[in-house]
Amino acid sequence: MSLPIVVVTTTFYKSVSDLRYQLACETIRQARQHDYDIIVVDGSPDPAIRKTFTELGALVFQETTKGMGHSRRLAFFHALNHLYCTLKAEDGIIVWLEPEKHDLVRFIQEIIAAFRHNVVAVVPRRTKQSWETYPEFQQASERRANAAFSSAIGRVNLDVMFGPVAFLASRLWQLLLVCPTRFQYPDTYIQQFLLIQLLAAEQEVAAVNVNFIYPESSRQAETSEAAGGGPILAKRQEQERILSEAFRQAAGLLKAK
Repeated sequence: MSLPIVVVTTTFYKSVSDLRYQLACETIRQARQHDYDIIVVDGSPDPAIRKTFTELGALVFQETTKGMGHSRRLAFFHALNHLYCTLKAEDGIIVWLEPEKHDLVRFIQEIIAAFRHNVVAVVPRRTKQSWETYPEFQQASERRANAAFSSAIGRVNLDVMFGPVAFLASRLWQLLLVCPTRFQYPDTYIQQFLLIQLLAAEQEVAAVNVNFIYPESSRQAETSEAAGGGPILAKRQEQERILSEAFRQAAGLLKAK
């Protein structure tokens, strides 16, 4: 499918010493090296972070309202505006990815290739080798949350906890105007709520395997934090608990519309 591609993400780092900031810089470099336009909405307190992102070639916008859902919606809106009003495209593909997952950029063409026939969204899916690059505790919690999504929606092949999703732009803009909290879904990981809307409406969502490699620096830091009794374990468990329940609630309410 020969459509323009816009990559989109959001960032928030307390300082340039944050490991995740360095990974985000690499994501922007990779996107630009592959000639993808990349939109970043940033809420970092240090303006030098936005300056660096801009110098690396990203189209950077400052976060205007605090909150994960607000910033992600803003990023999607900027991506749609860029696609339709700057590139003057009739349609296109918006690829959401988490800013630290730079290795995903090399798979974007494989993801886009899955847009065939009536497909309106594509969810990348980690292979066995990819899962093994993650900390063990994260593998466990994300597999359980994926199972909760499958149970709620009735689709067993979607790795929604991986994070990245590609949307057909002409279908995306309508979904963004639906408030997640109306359907008992937290205003946080809205890309998953967008998928729930599509699946509840029986729209075609495809999956594609990718041999993504989780950043080794992140794996080491998170494994060390967990071993030392840090908050990362509790964070993953809470994420699993909240999203698993949200998947069930939102899917039920949307199907009942």
